[in-house]
Amino acid sequence: MHAQAILFTVLVPMVTVLVPMAILAEEGDDRFKSLPGREVVKPMKPDWCDSADVDDYLMNTGNPIAVAQRSVDNRWDEKALRLISQVACVRPNDAEIQEKVAQWRQGYINLIGTTEREDREALKLRASNEFEKQRTTWCESIKPDEEASLPEKSLWEAMAAGTGCAVSGHGGMALNVYADGMNKELGWWIDARAAVESEITHAVYVARCLRILRDNADWPDAKNATVMAAYAACGPDARRLDKGKLEKELGDAKFNDFARLNAREVFALAKATAD
Repeated sequence: MHAQAILFTVLVPMVTVLVPMAILAEEGDDRFKSLPGREVVKPMKPDWCDSADVDDYLMNTGNPIAVAQRSVDNRWDEKALRLISQVACVRPNDAEIQEKVAQWRQGYINLIGTTEREDREALKLRASNEFEKQRTTWCESIKPDEEASLPEKSLWEAMAAGTGCAVSGHGGMALNVYADGMNKELGWWIDARAAVESEITHAVYVARCLRILRDNADWPDAKNATVMAAYAACGPDARRLDKGKLEKELGDAKFNDFARLNAREVFALAKATAD
């Protein structure tokens, strides 16, 4: 039986997961050094610019690096990630831009845990106008009927959070899937329904159980009693997460590239947190 519902009753209100990243890009900042188990990002000419729709103000500004840096310094959100993807395409052969983009990408991969290739695929979609179009299409397509049962709505919300859709101000990107008290009954419904085979749903459950963040921390404090209790309760679920099952699930034609991108990032984050 999952214990998440019990654990959440004793959690103090969580701080926002949109982590301030001041001075992130300073040379020598450890957050830009690849973490153990993370793939290394090297400066490169971007291979995602063919379909990019670079905003006019980026093309016309004299310092696109500074524009993106201000956003990254503020928080990791979709605005910052879109800027990174587009700044790379302003001057694709510019060595300084290539170096900065590699640093930013490494910082995000350090947090999320995706592969370098997966990150490039994500940048390709984020740089294009297709990103918002696909977000709208996907998130509208999975909304439940008003007559849906409570377990159906709970499982829908988890699928939404795991594929980039915001519900009641929660979710919307991988880093926003954390222990925020949302959908506390999810573990019980997973237990009650043996047919729940979605790795996306399971990844959301694990991320929300283990990502207990305080004081703008990037990671849970492993020495905290509440965090240790969460790991004891949800560790078995985390160890059962299977990337092969996720990819098989994402092979279903109902998922578009936006949903697949976000599902891979949420899954990678859940695994990275558990590890």
